[in-house]
Amino acid sequence: MKLTSPSVFRECAKLRCIYCSQVFPESPSYDGTGASVGQALSKWLHTPRADGRPKVLKCVGLSQIEKHLEDLKMAFISAESPVSYVICLDFGIGFKYGGQPFEWDNARTRERMTFRYIKHIYSLGVWLLRRGPIGWDESEWSESEKRAQRGGDRCLCRQCHLNEQRKRN
Repeated sequence: MKLTSPSVFRECAKLRCIYCSQVFPESPSYDGTGASVGQALSKWLHTPRADGRPKVLKCVGLSQIEKHLEDLKMAFISAESPVSYVICLDFGIGFKYGGQPFEWDNARTRERMTFRYIKHIYSLGVWLLRRGPIGWDESEWSESEKRAQRGGDRCLCRQCHLNEQRKRN
């Protein structure tokens, strides 16, 4: 799927939360002509908010998550400027994710990236990926983490819902 304007996320300066179904940030981060939804999403995610708070992304119905996580880890390791975000990965019934929690530090940006399991309800595996300052204040981050787990506050604006429909042969 191609966006009519891949830069749509960048043009929504106050967009804070995105809820995605079957879409995940893809490398390379790009929102120019011909960019995929995943590339534009990655560009949005890696563009810091003006207020410094973390962006929030909730993803459901994902496949090939291992490759996507490796891409995010590589982007983090090679980053030269900081950005903060929280991604909640909600794996559906019947999907088994065999990954392991991790924690990485980037000395150049003074950031930490963590990936941890947060709950298991009715065969749903929920994991949280968090990128932010090494000395983050847990109380500040807890609000963003809760929003990511809920999929954003449905009553608030400044959020977007994506559902990429794939063609079936």
